[in-house]
Amino acid sequence: VDFMRLVVPESLQGQRVDKILAVLLPQYSRSQLTQWLKAGFITSNHGLLKPKEHLLKDSLLDLNISQIEASLPIQKAIAQD
Repeated sequence: VDFMRLVVPESLQGQRVDKILAVLLPQYSRSQLTQWLKAGFITSNHGLLKPKEHLLKDSLLDLNISQIEASLPIQKAIAQD
């Protein structure tokens, strides 16, 4: 299983985890990040997280990349002539 670990920076201390993730992972929508939180694909050093949970600086966020990638829609290649 592949994991990515993020550390909450001091500038985001006290923010909700969904907002923190939206800043750290801007390529994903907040609704997508919230779905992953609810599914348990993103956890912290404190265990499972709720999207509205507030985190302190230096909290660790672990993303289960295998589960996240499996949940993404498969993009179909468009054949070009």
